[in-house]
Formats: sequence, C-alpha cells, structure tokens
Amino acid sequence: MTEVMCVKPKYPAVKYGVFGRRDGEDQCWKLFENMHVKWKNGNQVFDFIVPKGFLNDMGSVPRGLWWYIPPTGPGNIGFIAHDWAYSDHPGPVDQNGVKMTREQADAMMKDLLEYGGMRIDRRFVAWRGVRRGGWLSWKKKAPVYLTGKKKRRISDG
Repeated sequence: MTEVMCVKPKYPAVKYGVFGRRDGEDQCWKLFENMHVKWKNGNQVFDFIVPKGFLNDMGSVPRGLWWYIPPTGPGNIGFIAHDWAYSDHPGPVDQNGVKMTREQADAMMKDLLEYGGMRIDRRFVAWRGVRRGGWLSWKKKAPVYLTGKKKRRISDG
C-alpha cells in the first residue's frame, strides 16, 4: 500500500521562463521554494526535499493532450517530485538508505497527482505514460540544475 504522508507546501511556487533547461531548451519551470515530500510505499518511507531552484519540465505531456492533462495545475507536486526522482543525483532514499526505483517513482507521482487534486482518469493516463515511456528518461538520468546567482549542475556543488 502506498500513501502520501506529507507534502509542504501543497502548492509550491513555480514560474515558467528562460532559466536554461537541462536538455538545452530555452524555457522550463523553476521551483521557488523547497518542497518537502514524505511518501510511504509498504514498509518503506521516502522523506526528501526537492530544493528551491530545481529546474524541471513539469508534466512531459505531448502538446496535443494538454486539453486533457495540462502540464501544470493540480498535479504540479507529482510532476516536480517525479522529475526529481528521475534526475541524476543521489535520489530519494528510504529510512534504510535504499534508493527509490523507477516503479516507485512512477507510483509516487500517481499518488501525488491524487493528493494534488487531479481526477482519477487523468492521473491514470499520466501514470501509464510514464510507465510506457519513462524508461528512456530513467536510463538517461538527465543532469539536475539548480539556480541561484547562476545556473549550476547539482553535481558541481
């Protein structure tokens, strides 16, 4: 059984703009405050913070489906946490130091989409999309960028 134990803030401050994306595109979403996520999966508890300044693409939804699953909105917290789990960094770990798997990251996104208020049919379609196509991004492990005075890779310190 999975359960969202805590997300603070539930609606984090984000802004779309030219911050420089990790994949070379000009525009992306920037997180303007730390986002604390606590998610339970069976006997594992993942308690982590997505840091202020994290650059992400929210929901990687094909433009033709934005009418049905907008890339932003009630699912922001799910999309942000999912992008963080898929990124190239140590990643969320449970209370025993075991790293979150791709299947767990996708399940967490689905739970957080529900917690954020996304309708069941839409979150199922979003979840099926990452289950079918997320393997490439998981394998690629895009570098994580944070912004402060200048954009930097998280691995650069």
